[in-house]
Amino acid sequence: MKNLFTLLFIFFASVGIIAQEQGIPAGGLGSDQGGFSGINFNTSMNQELLNKALGMTMGEDRELAYSQIKGSPYLNEEPVKGTLVMGDGKQVNDILLHIDLYTNEFIATPANGDKVLLDKTVLGELVIPTDEETVVLKKLDLTKPDQFYEVLYKDEKLLFYKQRYVTLREGSSQGMSKVDPKFNQRSRYFIKHGNKPAETVKLKKKDILAGFSKREQKALTKYAKSQKIKFKKEKDYIAIFEGFHNQ
Repeated sequence: MKNLFTLLFIFFASVGIIAQEQGIPAGGLGSDQGGFSGINFNTSMNQELLNKALGMTMGEDRELAYSQIKGSPYLNEEPVKGTLVMGDGKQVNDILLHIDLYTNEFIATPANGDKVLLDKTVLGELVIPTDEETVVLKKLDLTKPDQFYEVLYKDEKLLFYKQRYVTLREGSSQGMSKVDPKFNQRSRYFIKHGNKPAETVKLKKKDILAGFSKREQKALTKYAKSQKIKFKKEKDYIAIFEGFHNQ
């Protein structure tokens, strides 16, 4: 997670910003911060499940700092109703969620308006609609309980997935020249073949196909050519993998 004090520095000084990695511990939640609106509570068990996922309450300092920076650190600009899936498969539905891709945090908004960080170690999956699609974030590496990924394609031999994140460009001022700080949304891609370790890849044909056998590379290239699909965008690779597997 990124150092939030760095962001506050922007607001008070309006000069260079340096983002640093720092863990943010989950805290407890008092009884005065319960009472989520829009949650399906059929039993007291659902309230218990939600309580397990609640972390520390956020202050206004972060939003104040973010307002001084161009771009957005969020997956979704405004909180939207989504679904939390616990590690044991139990669900909490219709909860207002916000994803901060800069600090790698999941944020819930209770009825009293206070934003609360979710403890990701007790979650297994999160489903949230965006303007373009419904994003499903899953925990794929149990050795990294706070990391969630989007599965783009999966079959019995291949797993293609990505992780969204946000970087912060430094702001600077030199005489008459000024560069404003800016959030930039990015994606990191991974491919896993069978039981082999996952590898980080770029959306380049050579990089994506490197883990396939020579025969598979030729077959995938032939299929893509027959369907007039280029090896460029995320959706191209998904279409190639799906089409080749189903032909």
